[in-house]
Amino acid sequence: MQFLVMPAQGAFRGTLLGLTLEERSRRMLRAAGLEEAPEWAGPGPLVVHPAEVVGPGALGKAVAAVPVAADAVVALVPGGDSDGRPILLLGEEVRRRLSDRAGVLDGAFGMALAAVGERRVLEVPAAVVRDAREAARARRLLLQALRKPIDGLVSRTLNRPVSIRVSALLSGTPLTPNHLSVISFGIALLGALGMATGHFVIGALVMHVASVLDGCDGEIARLKYLSSRIGGWLDTIFDDVSNNVFALATGIGLWRFRDGDATGRVLLGLAVAGFLLAVPTVATTYRRLVRRGTSDSGALDYSGGESASALRRAVTRWLAPLVKRDTYLLIFLGMAIAGIPWAIVVFYFLGALGAAATLLSDREALREAWGPR
Repeated sequence: MQFLVMPAQGAFRGTLLGLTLEERSRRMLRAAGLEEAPEWAGPGPLVVHPAEVVGPGALGKAVAAVPVAADAVVALVPGGDSDGRPILLLGEEVRRRLSDRAGVLDGAFGMALAAVGERRVLEVPAAVVRDAREAARARRLLLQALRKPIDGLVSRTLNRPVSIRVSALLSGTPLTPNHLSVISFGIALLGALGMATGHFVIGALVMHVASVLDGCDGEIARLKYLSSRIGGWLDTIFDDVSNNVFALATGIGLWRFRDGDATGRVLLGLAVAGFLLAVPTVATTYRRLVRRGTSDSGALDYSGGESASALRRAVTRWLAPLVKRDTYLLIFLGMAIAGIPWAIVVFYFLGALGAAATLLSDREALREAWGPR
């Protein structure tokens, strides 16, 4: 299916979260798998999208999923707004007839509008932007759509509200999602440096800030339709490296802070052991992701599958919130503030040990990662 974008109507001529209305419409429809038509005429059905109709990526996917008969014209209107220009879906035969009769985009749109045989109200978030007030409403709609159903409690209530506000400010800058991934990773390494030098509260606080900002790369990618495979891998790898380096740096900092006494050596040993245990776990996870053609580790099942015991599935389900990055980094910050940074190393070691033990008992995951393809 191809698409054409009609120039926006109304008084609003600025940018909406870093993109003009026309460019936002083009990127949204391309991300949904549609191809921009070089002209009105052409093969196959056609989507004619008025640029003032704005929505998140779900809008483009909803438009692409609407079936349209060869001799039909379907009009899609945002819920609650019936006076704006609708999105038109033209069947192949209608598109050919109209292109023969009108070569001008505006004239052809008017003819198509007169030929509408079915009107549907969009069931996804969408808004019409014709002035500054409507642009503010659409801005809120787009930012609200950045929240993810899989967000944990900490992310949903603390991290995401902050990162969304930061992303809204950054959307008007040239920074790309990959730039933001690198910046967040650099901040996380500064947090690790703080832990290694014995500044535990500052280091844990900086690491928590990095965790909050870590959401901005994905938010900017979704806001400006800049998602990429390499961006997904950068986000995954940087998270894993920074998490494990942070814990190892904490062990080093505790060893130095205690002048290398017996307790300091034990804590450093636990940090090193946890780091070594994490290596095969991370390697296996990456192998599974590569074989699935994705970089989203959240898509993997860690419960052991159908062959796992009911106890393991229950434990995995109840512990899942604790192993989310936003949650345990906030817990680490609390431990540092409470004056028990040694608990970070113990928590990390037990988590790495539990992950490794879970991996060794998960035959399906091992087979998927290391078995023959």
